[in-house]
This record gives sequence, structure tokens and C-alpha cells, in this order.
Amino acid sequence: ILAPESGGKFRRLHCCRHCPKWFLESADLTSHLRSHTSERPFPCDRCRATFTDKRTLTVHLRTHTGERPYRCEQCPKAFTQLSILQRHRRLHTGERPFQCPTCPTTFTAKHHLEYHLRTHTGERPYACELCARKFT
Repeated sequence: ILAPESGGKFRRLHCCRHCPKWFLESADLTSHLRSHTSERPFPCDRCRATFTDKRTLTVHLRTHTGERPYRCEQCPKAFTQLSILQRHRRLHTGERPFQCPTCPTTFTAKHHLEYHLRTHTGERPYACELCARKFT
């Protein structure tokens, strides 16, 4: 599959043959395919954790070392991942880029919007194993 880019060019998308997901980078597809096979070839040498790709192992290793290389310029906080710093910055800027398509509510993180959408759909995907009561 080809996806349009700026300047009239196209970029190849790498599609999973097991599910509807697609990726811009072939390495991301390779890592994703391991989620279907349970292959986790990157073990942590400090604990029993294993990972589908080296990048995730690198981030995990920071839990052992305490390394937090991504520092906020506005406050003393530091983070293990750039994406977490970027989300944190929205607390300082007030940016809320994730808009609910049903109501005017906005969010700083995509997963907060996804959780909120269940208030409109009524979806309750998590069930208690003891009483079968469902939760969002």
C-alpha cells in the first residue's frame, strides 16, 4: 500500500498480515509481528523481562539505572521517554490536541480520549472474574 506524502510523492506502508495495523517503518512491522508469535528475542540482563525490540529494552533498562534523559525546560521533572516529556509539556502550554468527535471535551493524551469515548458508546470492555460486572 502506498500513502501520499508532501510534494506529490508516495511512501510505502508496511501492513500486518494478521491484523489491520500498518506501519511507516519496516522495523516497526517486524517488531509488531512478534506480538502475534510471542517471540521476544531481547532479554534484560538484570531481570527476567523480555522484549520484542531493542528500543523497548533500552527504555526498560532505564528502570534499573534510574536514567531520565528527557528533561522538562519548565520544571524539574525528567522522563525516560521523549513521548512522555512531550505529553508532559502540554500541562505547561495548556495544549489539548485530542478532541472528542461527539462533545466539546478535549484531552492532552490520546488514551484519555479513548477512555472518554466509552462514555458515549457505553462500551465496558473489562469484566470482573468473580462477579462478571463490567468496567470501562
